[in-house]
Amino acid sequence: MVFNFMHSPLLQDTLYETTKLIANPDKTSSYKTLYDIWNKRAPGENGEPSVYYSLGSGSDMATFYQRAGVPSVDNSFTYNSDKWPILSYPVYHSAYETINLFENYIDPDYSYNLAMAQLWSGMAWKLANDDLLKFDVRSAIDYRIINDKMIQFERAFIDPEGLPERRIYK
Repeated sequence: MVFNFMHSPLLQDTLYETTKLIANPDKTSSYKTLYDIWNKRAPGENGEPSVYYSLGSGSDMATFYQRAGVPSVDNSFTYNSDKWPILSYPVYHSAYETINLFENYIDPDYSYNLAMAQLWSGMAWKLANDDLLKFDVRSAIDYRIINDKMIQFERAFIDPEGLPERRIYK
């Protein structure tokens, strides 16, 4: 199994700190924590795991994140795409996604579910009990600056006169 960590920039440090506390459910691995396996799978430039900020819109958090601006996370575990080169989890939301499949093939001892529950509850506990939330806005600001520059770059290709013979389309 492979863990996926996607989140808004403000929750990056909370996710880093919490994943360092959760044991790796793969007992055959030399990587001891979720943080260790995440950093191995997706190493970043600064020694921390690389971060994927694009939460997309295909989940329950989309309205909170994209419309209300609530910092959100989308953590999951799934098949190893290096081992199984397929586009998606083949029985997702189907009649074949059963307890039998889960207990016999996907997570027989529920160790990955336990790790995910510990991650979610650990993050919630940390956010609820910290006297001061450790939201590092520098990464969010850097992300915004890059985004704004990319938008301006695209606008450089717009012709202020519009399309030839179709001036209405400016």
